Order: sequence, then structure tokens, then C-alpha cells
Amino acid sequence: MINQKSIINSFIVCMLVFMINTGFAQERKKIYFLADTINVNKNDRVLQIASEGPATCFAFFCRCMPPYTDGNAQPLNFCYWKEQVNYETASIKPSFNFISWRELSQIVSEVKNDFENKYELYITEVLPDHKYKTYGVRLTIYRERLQ
Repeated sequence: MINQKSIINSFIVCMLVFMINTGFAQERKKIYFLADTINVNKNDRVLQIASEGPATCFAFFCRCMPPYTDGNAQPLNFCYWKEQVNYETASIKPSFNFISWRELSQIVSEVKNDFENKYELYITEVLPDHKYKTYGVRLTIYRERLQ
């Protein structure tokens, strides 16, 4: 015969498993940003695009994440690795619901290092001749050097 204590213990274990699974299985929200360095005046740009080794990064001029050092704030970098890219170039602007720079910087400022757990960011780059290419990017977090 099953006693009341074993039923309660089984219930507690089931509840713990349920809570752990639902807590870790949250789906990340997809957000989209349009990176236009073609049609925006150089002095008005909020980012630059740079490649280093196998990575290409969208470096935003922002003090959104620590360290906030005087005059030496690291840019906010979202990168993709060239060998992982399989997106095609589009001849029309994708119909994504793009967020503004203000919205993106606010999100990053609020969630900081938890960004990758909560959001999946796609950046659409404006290319010459009215072409567009969308990349799934990841936030790269600056690490201070050990002294």
C-alpha cells in the first residue's frame, strides 16, 4: 500500500522537475536590426562593421555594457563567424519588424550579460545596389585583462 509520505515526495519531485524544465526552456525572443552604413552619413552612424580573422562584428558606439572606463569604453559588439553564415543576399528589404537603435540599446542596457539567454538578434546589413543580407549574431562580451 502506498503511504501518504511517498505520494507527497513524488508530487514534490514532479513539481521540481516541472519548474526546472519550464525555467530553462524559455524561448528567446527574436529581434531584428537594420544596419545601414551605405545611406547614412559617416558622422551620423551608430555602428561600424569590421572583420577580424573568422569573425565579422557590428560594433555599436555605445556605453551600454561595463566596463565604463573614461573615454575608453568598449564598443558593443555583435558578431557572426563567416563559416557559419548561410544567408542569401536579398534584392528587396526583408519585411522584418526592425527595432530602432534606441530600442536595441535600451534592451542591452537592461539585460546586460543575460542578453543571449533572452534574445536572438538578427542584423540585416544594407549592401550596395539595394541588396540586403541578414545575419544571426551573438553578443561578444568584453573581458578586462588580468593585471
